[in-house]
Amino acid sequence: MKNNLILFAILILMASCGQKPEPSKERVEAIKVKTQVVQTANGLSNLHYSGTVEAAQTIPLTFQSSGTVEQVLVQEGDAVRKGQLLAVVNKADNQSIYNSSLAMYEQAKDGYDRLKQVYDKGTLKNNKKIIEAGLNVKSSEEVRKDAFTNYFPKVSACAMSIKSSDYLIKGQIPEMNLPVYDRNVENLASATQFAYFPATAINLMDYLNMASLSVSLPIYAGGQIRNGNKLAAIGEDVSRKQQTMTTTDVLVRTDQLYWTIVSLNEKLKTLDSYQALLDTLNRDVSNYTKAGLSQKNDLLKVQLKQNESQSNRLKLVNGISLTKMALCQHIGISYNSTLLITDEPTVTILFSESSSVNEAVANRSEYQMLNKATEAEELQLKMTRGELMPLLALGGMAAYVDVANSGVTQKFAFASLSIPITDWWGGSHKIKQQNLKIEKARNKLSETSELLMLQINQANNEIKESFDQVQLSQKSVEQAQENLKVTDDNYRSGNISISDLLEAQALLQSTNDNLTNSRCNYQIALSKYLQAIGKYE
Repeated sequence: MKNNLILFAILILMASCGQKPEPSKERVEAIKVKTQVVQTANGLSNLHYSGTVEAAQTIPLTFQSSGTVEQVLVQEGDAVRKGQLLAVVNKADNQSIYNSSLAMYEQAKDGYDRLKQVYDKGTLKNNKKIIEAGLNVKSSEEVRKDAFTNYFPKVSACAMSIKSSDYLIKGQIPEMNLPVYDRNVENLASATQFAYFPATAINLMDYLNMASLSVSLPIYAGGQIRNGNKLAAIGEDVSRKQQTMTTTDVLVRTDQLYWTIVSLNEKLKTLDSYQALLDTLNRDVSNYTKAGLSQKNDLLKVQLKQNESQSNRLKLVNGISLTKMALCQHIGISYNSTLLITDEPTVTILFSESSSVNEAVANRSEYQMLNKATEAEELQLKMTRGELMPLLALGGMAAYVDVANSGVTQKFAFASLSIPITDWWGGSHKIKQQNLKIEKARNKLSETSELLMLQINQANNEIKESFDQVQLSQKSVEQAQENLKVTDDNYRSGNISISDLLEAQALLQSTNDNLTNSRCNYQIALSKYLQAIGKYE
């Protein structure tokens, strides 16, 4: 029976494979359409257009500060009046902006207060570079005052006295017979009467006394006097800018030394904390060793770390002392070993400045000085041309002469006109040379501008990098603290060796030192950035 069923199934399968399926016939329904005959029609038709209705006047509304809109109190199309409250910004955003501005203010105020203390105590004036810059300013002031005197007449006095050991004029008149004059000139040739004239010695001028007073005033000098005064004024301005730049350099260097001392002091605190941990660990391991719970080798490792810590502390103390000496020498005061700096480096927010790079370059003393140098070269060109122009001067002199027991007074007035002729040959080359100097000054100004832009961008990158380092260092300290806690628990549970615990303690000290370095480096980078943009005050 079973075999018959199998055979029957095979026959049915063969029959189904041999049949061809008939193609299906699908019915396609016709699409219904409407037709209309085109014809002329009279009447009105409606046209429809899409568009947007806009107001004739639109007033954009903005908030004084950015933030998240919390409430909108009106709807589109509502009528509003002046002073009506339309929307509310989340106060948390404004508070964040306020906190950011406050932190920037406190940073700036902290730097100002520290430098003001130095200034109020008069220490900056003792700095050798500032003293030299001040002397240069005074010297340039005197040059300007000297140039101003050229506008006024030049008055000079002269006195002379000569006494000779013998007469300057000596002679001898021989003896002679002179005709007697009878008031008729024609009778002199045939005179019959004569008068005897004996020989006479002539001795004159064995002394001479003279005094004179002269006045001269240049009327036209080719603009040399006027341009000379302008040059002197530029020189004084340049010396003052140099003094400002020197003072800024001194203050930035003072900041660097100050924060270096702060950094070393913080490292000393960290090292003392690390030393306290080692002392505690030394006591615990010593007890474990005595109880036979720890090996002698573990105690030796702790003691070696203690020795290393004490050595590092000695180096830190010496470094602090030397840096204090350098700071005292820099600001011009006597070194005092009791000098105490208790500041702590804190960085809460990245300092930012809204001015452009071009504005920052224009604020730099270096740029302003080179700009003045270009002006000076242009004035020097005018001076060179003035040397080739005619020179007109007026003057007068009064003189008194006493000679041969006779005194006489004379007065003179004069006008002088000096016209250079052959000087134009060499002067033309001087003018070309001065034009080349002007081009050099302009090229130097352009090059310095580019270098200052690079310096500003570099200082900006450094302060951002320093701020990022502070953030990373803070995270590292938190991680190192957690690592030390876990390691200490594992050590006391007997899961790890003393070396792992010492390594965790050393890692925490290292991360704390790195945090101190990054905070102090940020303060130094901030000083350099303010100097770079010309706003260090």
